[in-house]
Amino acid sequence: QTARVSVYAPDGRRVAILADRAFAAGPQDLTWDGSDENGLRLGSGLYIVLVEGRVDRVTRKITLLK
Repeated sequence: QTARVSVYAPDGRRVAILADRAFAAGPQDLTWDGSDENGLRLGSGLYIVLVEGRVDRVTRKITLLK
C-alpha cells in the first residue's frame, strides 16, 4: 500500500517527508536524521510524525535529541 510519512514541527509546519511510496505489508523501519527538507539540521525538541495511507492517518509524537 502507498503511504506518505511526514515530520511536522509543533507549530504545524511540515519539516520533512521521509517517504512517499508503496510499502510491503508488515512492520517497517524509517530513519530520520533530524534534517529539514533543505538539509538543514533542526533543533532538539518535539516533532510529530504523520503517516497517511489511502484510507488511514496515524500520528505519533517523537523527540529529537542532539
